[in-house]
Amino acid sequence: ALERALHTAQRAVEADATSQLAYRSLAEAHFYRRELSAFRVAADRALALNPRDTANVHWMGMLIAYSGDWATGHSIAEKVKQLNPHHPSWFYFFYATYHYHEREYEQALEAAEKVNMPGYYFVSAELTMANAQLGRIEEAGIHLKKALELAPDFARYAREEISKWWGFSEDFVEHRLEGLRKAGLEVNGGEKPITECTL
Repeated sequence: ALERALHTAQRAVEADATSQLAYRSLAEAHFYRRELSAFRVAADRALALNPRDTANVHWMGMLIAYSGDWATGHSIAEKVKQLNPHHPSWFYFFYATYHYHEREYEQALEAAEKVNMPGYYFVSAELTMANAQLGRIEEAGIHLKKALELAPDFARYAREEISKWWGFSEDFVEHRLEGLRKAGLEVNGGEKPITECTL
């Protein structure tokens, strides 16, 4: 699937080299293929083509952060907030992960609570991890239960799911799994990712 995604994105760029969406797709394909240099070239191009498309800019900034350049990603997110103060709540997902990465768990929790995506299991996982790291095990357990209701196989595939997004840093993958374990989740190695969620 990643090979087909890369090929399709390359065709999109060839069809319209001025499209930020084409370059976003190309950046995404390289990101998930762990091709860091090619990802940054495509992401930077997507940002340059339309710096006022705040959804696209925030998404690229988020992936830049997840690829390991947290400072640049955070700077981009802050600029987006200034451009679009009425941004959608999913923007806060980045801040939840950013502050968790920085071990600022109160701020991570505050950001995760602002994400209005009740049917997405990973919002509950974010709330689980932040609460667990703060020692609020009862609250973490409540959110973990919700995450498992939405994704019953999460324990089995948690490592794989987390590695999709943060696999550039094994330390950060382990840091996030640590939060889940503190909440009581028995994380297994994982054989395949979760492919469905209810939004």
